[in-house]
Amino acid sequence: MDNPTLNNNTLFRGKLWYDIHKTALYPLEEINMKDQSLPLRSTVPLEETWNLDSVFSSPTEWETALQDVKSRLPELREYQGKLAESAETLLACLQLMEEILRLAGKVRVYASLSSSVDTGNQEAAAMAGQGMGLMSRAMTSAAFVTPEV
Repeated sequence: MDNPTLNNNTLFRGKLWYDIHKTALYPLEEINMKDQSLPLRSTVPLEETWNLDSVFSSPTEWETALQDVKSRLPELREYQGKLAESAETLLACLQLMEEILRLAGKVRVYASLSSSVDTGNQEAAAMAGQGMGLMSRAMTSAAFVTPEV
């Protein structure tokens, strides 16, 4: 039997461990626990890391998007109580809501992935908190839409 290690492709059942890719069961005592430590981010090959640049090219661009969403939330709330006025009003509100929620989602994902790279990085943790808070505020600002529709 080869030297099994724990990874994201393993499942546990009782005293056995199942490797999804090898479709094999191993007794738990045969697992090499030395391979459990996480490598430093700097030692992980680039192709095995998240490409945060595909979300935002820099933390500055992320901050700009964060502020943009914050500044547009009152614009969305202006539609509250007005969705039944016309089809154009409803469409404009739904388009704005989609833009805001999509951008807020990108802000949250970028911050969350940044924080996941190194959970000890306090700056990244603060960004993740800002991202989650922003998404919560955006969802709260849009909460009137479903009941009005």
